[in-house]
Amino acid sequence: MEWSIPTDWLHQSWFKMQKMDIKPQLAISDGQIRVITFPKGGAGMRICRHVIAKTPSIAFEVSDALRCFVKKCLPFPFIRLCVQNGELSLSVESPIVGVQYKFPKLVTVEENEIPPHKDDQHIRMAAKDWFDLWPTIPPKGEVTLTISKQTKIMTLKHSGGRWGAAITMKNKPKKDQSVTVAAGVAKSVFIGDVPQVWGTIVFMHVGVLRWFTPDMTVYMAPIE
Repeated sequence: MEWSIPTDWLHQSWFKMQKMDIKPQLAISDGQIRVITFPKGGAGMRICRHVIAKTPSIAFEVSDALRCFVKKCLPFPFIRLCVQNGELSLSVESPIVGVQYKFPKLVTVEENEIPPHKDDQHIRMAAKDWFDLWPTIPPKGEVTLTISKQTKIMTLKHSGGRWGAAITMKNKPKKDQSVTVAAGVAKSVFIGDVPQVWGTIVFMHVGVLRWFTPDMTVYMAPIE
């Protein structure tokens, strides 16, 4: 199994060299490579996607050593990954240089993703505006997101009482809903470049908050 992907995309997708309590995961299936990260532990999860040629499925843990090697390969625009007999080989090349490094004994994992449900509520909004909002929020405490079927305005209120915000959604919700999440978790996952114009936020029937574009999905656990 082999894949060639942009080196910088891979480096950015697992938050560069940021330390994490749970190691990132890399999953391949259905013509996609997915980088799954947990920047603040199990309370938040981000999935970044990149289209590749279809190959057999596999999912494995990303070690700090692997992330470090990819960082050193950033001068090369593309990096090739090859999995064979439980061993991962990474290689980069230019017209006059070729480099290869092997990582033996991959730790395979089960990929987890919450399936959609008919009772999930979807609302679309401008992706860039959504991402621009989160750096302004205090890093500690909680944030409550509230929507009403009467308006296209979503309100956000921080538990500290000093910060509040509102953002216009593309469509009116079908019902009133609210969810409270940890501010630090939200700030950790809603970060980076968002090339898409529109994103979709989902109030899931299980209470989890989901946000997605074709290239990225974010899950946040609610605070009861």
